[in-house]
Amino acid sequence: MHVRAYLALLEERERQLADALEALADVHAGEPDVSAIGRLAAQWSRQHVAALAELGRRCSGDELPQPAPAMPLISLRPRNGRYGLLLDLQSAWLLAQDVHLRWTVLGQTARALRDGELERACGTLGAETDRQVAWLHTRIVEVAPQALIAAPL
Repeated sequence: MHVRAYLALLEERERQLADALEALADVHAGEPDVSAIGRLAAQWSRQHVAALAELGRRCSGDELPQPAPAMPLISLRPRNGRYGLLLDLQSAWLLAQDVHLRWTVLGQTARALRDGELERACGTLGAETDRQVAWLHTRIVEVAPQALIAAPL
């Protein structure tokens, strides 16, 4: 089985998402809600990392193969201004979508294994990822017209 290896991949992607959300909050702290919600969303991903590490320890029977490389890190190169905010939000959204898909895959696996604990974790933690994705999408929709049409602020 490769469940433990997949847990490790998801753990790494959650770590990357937390870093990206923190960078977003730092660089765009002056934007409404970006600092507070970005930090809250990053905190959720940090909690997911800890939960995934614990779930990985449960899979002690699995041999942990050489980890397959995760999708290349989507670089969140902080940029200033509305246009920079739009690009940074899109980068974070892509990363959050990757994490969301991995929670979905793991949830399906938990159902197939009839692993109630893993299934509950996927449901709870995956729902927080859904909230991250939704918030990022909402902010993208809000800032896009200003970023692409309005003169630089």
